[in-house]
Amino acid sequence: MKFLKLAADSEAHVSILEEFGNKPFPEFLQVPLSIPPRLQAPLLALTSSPNTPAETLTSYALPRIHRHLTSIGMFGPGFGAVIPKWGGLAEIAQVACRAGAVGGGVYVLKRGLETDEQSDQQVLGRDGIHFDQDTGLSTVKLQGGEEIQSHWVVGSTWDLPLRAHRDTGDSIQPNYVARSITIVSGSLPQLFPSPAEGAPPPAGAVVVYPTGTLELESEAQTPSTLKTDPPPVYLMIHSSDTGECPAGQCVIYAYTFHHVYADAHHLLQSAVEKLLANVPAKILWDMHYDQKYALSATTDEYETNITCAQSYNDHVLQLPDLAPSLALEDDVLKHVRVAYQRIVGDDGAAFMTLDDREGTEDDGDDN
Repeated sequence: MKFLKLAADSEAHVSILEEFGNKPFPEFLQVPLSIPPRLQAPLLALTSSPNTPAETLTSYALPRIHRHLTSIGMFGPGFGAVIPKWGGLAEIAQVACRAGAVGGGVYVLKRGLETDEQSDQQVLGRDGIHFDQDTGLSTVKLQGGEEIQSHWVVGSTWDLPLRAHRDTGDSIQPNYVARSITIVSGSLPQLFPSPAEGAPPPAGAVVVYPTGTLELESEAQTPSTLKTDPPPVYLMIHSSDTGECPAGQCVIYAYTFHHVYADAHHLLQSAVEKLLANVPAKILWDMHYDQKYALSATTDEYETNITCAQSYNDHVLQLPDLAPSLALEDDVLKHVRVAYQRIVGDDGAAFMTLDDREGTEDDGDDN
């Protein structure tokens, strides 16, 4: 109870983070609060941290638990979070695509910058983007050979890889989050109890396997003194009420963070099998894949700030990568807003408020 009161009181966080912010979260739980290790797993689960307990800092964990506690009831009795469909942020991307289309945007998929596989450099110009000072336009060569011109170019680390090398000297190394999607025959009602009296049953549930509850396949025969702690595994289970599968089935989205591909997907498979071991359900279909993100080789930190790619020109903006976590961080939309305002200027339209395009008419209610 003492911890829950501290976590809910944001004013108390300042002094806590000064002393324990850069220390592992379990140390904060055990030293001043006397919470033993056997009771720490549920609290660590609330952080949705992809890292082991020793790698999860108090500065990361405490604000996320505060957000969870203060969100309970925000969306209805007992509910504290919205879980997006399809195991990712597809719905948010769809909202952005629709807003862009209303504003006159055109989407063409699979048309990144043209690259030379041998030299790993962009083909068009030394910097990959040619900027004409007279016209204020950038010329970019797309995959397939097509060239386009634009006043602004916005991309991520993977769209504009030269910026990181040329501006800072840091190499951007890809790292991976292992993910899987599993469709099972069974409604798993025991995972979806009503959270509060009068509330409808939830359509999503989160199951966490903390560090140490699943063993890496490669370490099964390894002496205990040489073993490393595997990361936690998160399972997002969606019922048919989400509209993602037929009635009587569920979809399990599994997630873990590990540098060894085979080990990571073994952990996901073990977690799903362990969940289904005591329920009347079987696997109908599954798929494993990896999500790539950027990690600075010199700082071991995720890029968090929007930057102007000075190795190109002032009209090329590089957005930071998404952090490899389960929750959508508020900074994502802040970065989009910053890029939007930089493009339209201070006198531009309000963010995400777009006027009807010239020549369009209201269809009314007849269609």
